[in-house]
Amino acid sequence: MLTTLLQKWQIVVLNLLKWKIKEIAQYVKVNRKTVRIWIKRYNETEKLDKKIGSGRPISLPEYIHNVIGNLIINYRMISIRQIQTIICEQHRDISLDSIRKIIHKQSFRWSLQIPKPLLSAKHIARRLEWAEANKKNKWGDYIFSDEATFWMEDYSGRIWLKEGEEWLHGKVKHPYKIHIWAAISIYGKTEIHIFSDNMNSEKYINILKSDFISFYNQIKKRNRRITYQHDNDPKHTSAKTKKFMKDNKIKVLDWPSCSPDLNIIENCWGVMKFNIEKKLPRTKDDLIKYIKLEWENLSQQFITKLYKSIPKRLAEVISKGGKSINY
Repeated sequence: MLTTLLQKWQIVVLNLLKWKIKEIAQYVKVNRKTVRIWIKRYNETEKLDKKIGSGRPISLPEYIHNVIGNLIINYRMISIRQIQTIICEQHRDISLDSIRKIIHKQSFRWSLQIPKPLLSAKHIARRLEWAEANKKNKWGDYIFSDEATFWMEDYSGRIWLKEGEEWLHGKVKHPYKIHIWAAISIYGKTEIHIFSDNMNSEKYINILKSDFISFYNQIKKRNRRITYQHDNDPKHTSAKTKKFMKDNKIKVLDWPSCSPDLNIIENCWGVMKFNIEKKLPRTKDDLIKYIKLEWENLSQQFITKLYKSIPKRLAEVISKGGKSINY
């Protein structure tokens, strides 16, 4: 059976999350040999396209060239992988290498620069201290939460241009964005809360009242040790929020600053954004619809695996002296 691009990426992502070969094979519905092949291919090349054979290359029909050119012209920020997904779903199988050759032949160019924030010495020391202090925790006793933002134009500044072409990108001053809040546990996940305005302590408390308190109390009936996690954003640590937590008898986990790599719900946002980006939402309603759909599609099996990764994350933080880890 042909392994789809989505299956290949699932194999890579789950391997990075430290799943076992057998578990990945069962989840992705492929055999173990296929899992090993694509893990090895990605580790060696950081690519998931097929190896180029030594035989005669397959000639692609002219209309495929036209489809690729039209996709780039109409969606200047589309990635090569998105192009591949669209063509494979609507027309025929095509490798990334073939797409690159067609794009090069059509004289388009593409560039990227990715900024990466650095941890201060204080952050690193605090992360190491926290990992040492919490490495023996029973993580099933904790609920993880966070907010995330999805932009209608959540792009990295890359676009396709013809050689010699100049491009003035008309962009509204404040592109439309959607904020979300949610929480996960080994017992299930909350409803997702979607909002568009900026959040302060009062709005955060209102979200907890409407979407969290009943969820927390239901779990507390099953597990009296249940503890809530949120980061050190000012709206989470304000006097109003602390009073709300105390009044509602919600235990809160002490959390190190600048540590999204330790918050397992961040992996949920990553999966959702990856899948939504492939759908190319063009309107506000599209974006909201896809956010709700992807949240519903996040399985409890996936969430449970994230929980199992926490001890390994802390061990890696300790081994790296508090520095960032690849999760």
